Amino acid sequence: MSEPYGFLTNKGRQLEAAALANGTALNVAEIAWGTGARAITGGETSLENETGRAPVIASGIHPDNSSVAFFRHDFAAQDGPYIISEAGLFDAAGNMLAIVTYPVPMPKPLNFALTFDIMVAFSDLENLNINVLTPGSLVPEERRIDTGSGLVGGGDLSGNLNLSLDPGALQTMNDTEHLAMIAGA
Repeated sequence: MSEPYGFLTNKGRQLEAAALANGTALNVAEIAWGTGARAITGGETSLENETGRAPVIASGIHPDNSSVAFFRHDFAAQDGPYIISEAGLFDAAGNMLAIVTYPVPMPKPLNFALTFDIMVAFSDLENLNINVLTPGSLVPEERRIDTGSGLVGGGDLSGNLNLSLDPGALQTMNDTEHLAMIAGA
């Protein structure tokens, strides 16, 4: 049985079009799930009955459909229990980008870990840059560490430090490498 595809909401289509027109990224932050059963219209701004929300931990291109991306959340064994009949994709500002409904609700029982993917169809995924904002990616580029008094450890902690990312040290992956990394995880 094939997984149902989610559809961009009106706001999601607007943000996708802006990202394509401006050459900027479409930022994705969270997956929400719930027990709603309404028909999708595109005008949704929230789930009908949201029962949980968590950061997206991974994304990629569907191996059999190049216009569909997947977005992933891993449920820990202690999460839930949940019955999932709807799911949504949100940006950091809380805008609902996409929604999917499941004709056959999916159970997430207690004491059972589960990888949860939602599939979303895009109009021009080949030219769209999707940026997944995982919790670690929300750290600002430069961070000040106030040493105060009483800190111990290696190095010179006698004064305040400014740390920043070296853009040259950041590694990028293509979709094939990303999918291979996820499959090996």
